[in-house]
Amino acid sequence: MIALAMLLPQLALAQNTEAKVKKIRQLYNEAQNTAQFKDSEEWMEHGAWSLKFESMINYAGGGPVKHRTEILLTSPFESDEPDNPRFNTVIPWLVRETIERSATIYREFLYDPQTEEFIFCYQRVAGYNEPKEQRLYFDKGRLIKAVPASMDEVWMEEPSALIKKAQAIKEMVKAYNIIE
Repeated sequence: MIALAMLLPQLALAQNTEAKVKKIRQLYNEAQNTAQFKDSEEWMEHGAWSLKFESMINYAGGGPVKHRTEILLTSPFESDEPDNPRFNTVIPWLVRETIERSATIYREFLYDPQTEEFIFCYQRVAGYNEPKEQRLYFDKGRLIKAVPASMDEVWMEEPSALIKKAQAIKEMVKAYNIIE
């Protein structure tokens, strides 16, 4: 009986986590489906925009690093009302980042379009070794699931670093809304 009493909360937590992961996968698929229309008229009909950044830096001893970031944006539903303080504002939805150096690093960050929370990161490293990839699921600023659970790869970001980067992107978009 004691073992069963201790096991039930863990089973409930695992089911809750799987329900959240399922919802995140659904939101990811929706974002990817809309992203396929990027730069077309249909893209704008989905209420989506994008910001693109590119840089090339030659680090002493490290060589050149090419960095491309594309932030796919959406507008909060309530911002359609002219009286709303969020009228004509955008929020990050899906971010695609590519860093080319001795290895190619690719990351995607997903934000929930309703809550604006960072909820998912996909990262892949390819180059000097065979490709490695990882999927990380977040809820309320903390990691709830990682597939695979751990990664021994120097170019993979830790969850805490990903959370900081996602927050910085969100703040940058917030500042972008001020520019008229």
